[in-house]
Amino acid sequence: MNNVPNPRLNLIEPRWLTIALLMLALVGVTTQALALETTPLEIMLDPTRFTGQMVTVHGTLTNLLPRGQMGGPGAVFDVMERGAFVRVLSLTPPPCSPGSPVTVNGRFLTTQSSGGQTLTNVIEAVSISCR
Repeated sequence: MNNVPNPRLNLIEPRWLTIALLMLALVGVTTQALALETTPLEIMLDPTRFTGQMVTVHGTLTNLLPRGQMGGPGAVFDVMERGAFVRVLSLTPPPCSPGSPVTVNGRFLTTQSSGGQTLTNVIEAVSISCR
């Protein structure tokens, strides 16, 4: 057997590594792009339809609390639209204040335990933006 390194393979490896990293980045962007656009009311009416799904909701930020009161860092708040709301758990506080228009992208769960409490109809936020 010939154990001499092939210089062509060494040139190809960085290119494949770059391609692999770009593909992983695109998968992350695609996951956010494929999130279901929905409303708090649609979630309230049929929460099992959205269980485990990536969702995007728009509304007004209300009931902002530090998550430390419920266990862990970050914040807990509601996104309200037309009288319906969905609870949001976030590892970081939202960049806007209560009463502000907000968009949340994250994974929806029908139940989530946090700080010894079980919450229902919760979005684990991946991104939060103020509109």
